[in-house]
Amino acid sequence: MRGRITTVMTMVMCGFLLLSSFMVAWPRLALALPAADEGTIAYVRSNGGTSNEIHLIQPDGSGDHAILTLPDSGADRIPSLAWKPDATELAFDSDYEADRSLYGSDIYAVRPDGSGVRRLTNGPDVSQFASYPKGTVTVDVQAPSSGGPYLVYVAGAPESQVVLAGGTYHLTFANVADFGPNRLQFVVGMFGGYRWLNAGNGVDVQAGKTVSAGAFSFSGTADENAFDAHRPTWRSDGSEVGFVLGRGAIPEKVAANPPDGALGDFLVNTSAIPGFPGLVEYAPVPSMANQVLLDSYDFNGESIYRATEGSDNLGDPLVTFDSVIYDLKWLPDGSGFMVAVPNFETTSSNLYEYDFASGQLTQITQFTSEFVGHFSFSPDGQTIVFERAATTDAPTDLWLINRDGSNMRLLAHNAARPAWSSRAPQVVGPTTTPVPTTTPVPSTLPFKAFLPLAIR
Repeated sequence: MRGRITTVMTMVMCGFLLLSSFMVAWPRLALALPAADEGTIAYVRSNGGTSNEIHLIQPDGSGDHAILTLPDSGADRIPSLAWKPDATELAFDSDYEADRSLYGSDIYAVRPDGSGVRRLTNGPDVSQFASYPKGTVTVDVQAPSSGGPYLVYVAGAPESQVVLAGGTYHLTFANVADFGPNRLQFVVGMFGGYRWLNAGNGVDVQAGKTVSAGAFSFSGTADENAFDAHRPTWRSDGSEVGFVLGRGAIPEKVAANPPDGALGDFLVNTSAIPGFPGLVEYAPVPSMANQVLLDSYDFNGESIYRATEGSDNLGDPLVTFDSVIYDLKWLPDGSGFMVAVPNFETTSSNLYEYDFASGQLTQITQFTSEFVGHFSFSPDGQTIVFERAATTDAPTDLWLINRDGSNMRLLAHNAARPAWSSRAPQVVGPTTTPVPTTTPVPSTLPFKAFLPLAIR
């Protein structure tokens, strides 16, 4: 009996000592628990018009590394970035395949390790053509009487071809990827940022055969950059990517896994937009997945609207500004939005927060001689990463600031277009992909160079 009592007492004492040790160690254990996911910031570093590097960096400035380098077409266009909600892909716009697409720039997606590059608009991208059956397409071209040189391209062809002013051509495009039965692949003519598309020149490519796309002419007036897809934004369920087609033109969307040759569909009814839109942003909250913010510029200024996908009526604007705005983002909880607005009287731009419930607009940054451009939110919505530059044509750096305007600090030099993921990046599926390449567009083509903060 005494032995049993001694054993029990020993066990009690050991348990007490173990509990005491646990209680003493508890503060240390609590501190060792994993913190909330702070996400990862993606950004673009432009290398003097020769290439654009997409980087990832941690919010504390560590782990800065490039995941993808994109050749520059000569337009010095800096891509905009947008994380997929589950952080498995990063959408971006780029014109590095401008000479081999119906659009001057397209929407792409890439995994966070730089693999799996794919073109969402006018897909697939050129690197994937090798896996498709091939056919031959002929097209008769009458080049304009002046200007040029001009390029002619058939969707799915490995290269575009040059035609000179005043010439008549019978062009043959060999090894054209066949996107499938009864799927029309179109012909496009281009000169710098101008493009000519003709609905009558769609052709059903036939594997192993030669088909004619008919006669193509550079007819009608082509608006510069009217066929540029830019500023991607993911739907909160990851099913679609919104974008703007043209500079201040059409809000559109494309499926996250689109069929070959997809151009995109209207995001809202363009007849409902009173002016010229340039920005569109999907709501980040699942319960508001079909809602978007968009802007519209007219003689009254630039107005912000809240709309529903497919809407025929935008209603009254939430707020109107006297100048063209630089960037627009929902607050992560969907309670409002933030906007970067320039004031050219004071030669500056600043961040302003708009609250849906009160309709109040609150200024966050207080710059009087510097410019805030593109920006993005941390997952908890309490920190902002933003472009900061001395002038509208100066290189931008990335800075962090608390949402209440406090604790501003530098994150990265020579950095632009920040996008903050809602969670740590996730790499899913195969991780090999061809490195992007490009056939340089002839240097005689007058590509327009855009200022770092001016590109919408």
